Amino acid sequence: MFPNVFGGKLSPKKRLPSLNDILELTQYKDRIYLGRKQIEIDKIIGSEGRYSDFDDNFLPTNDSMRHRLLEIRKLLDEGHPLPPISVFKIDDYYFVRDGNHRVAVGKSRGQISIDAEVTEYIINVPITKKLTPNDRLIIKKHANFLKITGLERFGRSAIINLNNPQYYDTLIEIIEQFILSENKKSNSSLSFQEGATLWYHKVFLPFAEDAYRTDLLHRFNNRTTGDLYVSLQTNWKKIKKGIEESNHRLAYMSLGENYLTNLPSVSWREINILWNIYSKNLANEDNSLLTHHITIVVLNVLIYVSDPKKPKVVIVKRKYHPSEMQWSFPITMLRNDEEIKESSIRCQSNVLGIKNPYPMMQFCIQDQKNRYPFSRYIAIGMLGFIFDQKRKLKFMAGNLADSVNVCDLLDMPDLVFDHYDIYTKALGFIAKNTFRANIFEKCMDNTIPLNLLVDTLKTINKKYYQHFANR
Repeated sequence: MFPNVFGGKLSPKKRLPSLNDILELTQYKDRIYLGRKQIEIDKIIGSEGRYSDFDDNFLPTNDSMRHRLLEIRKLLDEGHPLPPISVFKIDDYYFVRDGNHRVAVGKSRGQISIDAEVTEYIINVPITKKLTPNDRLIIKKHANFLKITGLERFGRSAIINLNNPQYYDTLIEIIEQFILSENKKSNSSLSFQEGATLWYHKVFLPFAEDAYRTDLLHRFNNRTTGDLYVSLQTNWKKIKKGIEESNHRLAYMSLGENYLTNLPSVSWREINILWNIYSKNLANEDNSLLTHHITIVVLNVLIYVSDPKKPKVVIVKRKYHPSEMQWSFPITMLRNDEEIKESSIRCQSNVLGIKNPYPMMQFCIQDQKNRYPFSRYIAIGMLGFIFDQKRKLKFMAGNLADSVNVCDLLDMPDLVFDHYDIYTKALGFIAKNTFRANIFEKCMDNTIPLNLLVDTLKTINKKYYQHFANR
């Protein structure tokens, strides 16, 4: 309900976030018009010009708006169509340019989505929904860190998320010490940005990759790869002493000293895993791991169907660096001892938490010789269908994934690396084989009626040729 629209007390809560304030914090790079689309009304969190007229739940803060809000509510209740609002998109969230009253009424009526003209600001750092004072300070420090180090030129794949804004100052000190060591060792004179780039590729990226391979963050909940790195780098002498003396308490307490608060309960084995990852990368002089190996990734495009007329697709928010907290398809790295289909099944189980994985079929292989930051990269695209008309399936994010989302085919957020290209190939494969439904038997549960598959394929065919084929 919307009690203050109908004569209740005005909201005493804090005002809406201001678009210009957030743009200043994030140091945006550019903006691009995305067109007209349906957006989630829950993701509208701020305003360009009317931020003082509404609180952070879009409830009015002054009496002058009551009449206008009541008028819009009456029009919507009577079924009258309203023009689209205009919004700016920043990261996963939206700020209203025109249509603040329509958003306020829409939120009061429990609307799920609203029609909007969308322009996106391109930024390198993520923002949060609540934008608390601490969140804002982290955003500001993060943006400054990327600018000072020059890592911003690598785009969003190079962001280093930290849970404490002061960690970014500590990272700069760590990089300065690294540069001094490198210059002394090689009798060179690296600039700060040159040294920061070398540190990132030589030290941090290998640490992050091994953290992913061992699913380290599963053992340290609510931490980021960067949090663990800062704590280890800063306290490594004490942690090393605890390891060498088999003193679990000393190593454990040193891990949390100054940086990690509310430490989780971790075993001696887990502390050793963390230390081994750190010390291996600290000792590796050239860290060729990331630049001279071939990564073979099994990428899973799962079409989720509760209504054949509205098929969706499963994506995950990545937990690990690089591209931490950005959207991608569920992936696994192919092991030497498994078949491709086995890897795909493992992905469904470990990344999505699916207890009874769905059959999959291969639809493409994508080979890139120089994809940043992993050099040679081969992606094997796998396709599957989840028919869940009763909506009983529950996803549980794990391994690579911090969270799981099911989104509309035409409302895909920005995806990491070349995942959007592979997604387009998956839709093209479906569209070109729409009237050869037997091809998809390999990735179908045999209990699913054929007519459901056919209707789904036709819907995807239509969307592909309307929105993707000529790109």
